[in-house]
Amino acid sequence: MYLVGADHPNKRSAQIHLERLVSDAIQPAFDALLRVVDEVLPVERQDAEAAKTIVLGHPQLSARDALHLATMNRHGITTVFSFDRDFDTYPGISRIG
Repeated sequence: MYLVGADHPNKRSAQIHLERLVSDAIQPAFDALLRVVDEVLPVERQDAEAAKTIVLGHPQLSARDALHLATMNRHGITTVFSFDRDFDTYPGISRIG
């Protein structure tokens, strides 16, 4: 409650502790991710432009999902590992998850 409530003497301390906990969790999560992917793909301007077209044609998709799809399309990737069922609505993509 200190993080979201009004000013309190413990608010700054709570923020510092939360930031430390988050930063401690980032490295193990990143390491786990890199163990299961073959390549980390860059997101380029053309992906952002293609994502706009995707999301306009598929309004149920989030901008984030559309950006993933645009990047996948550029690289010829047709399978995504995700629990997000919105990917099921996009033609030509198979979802595992």
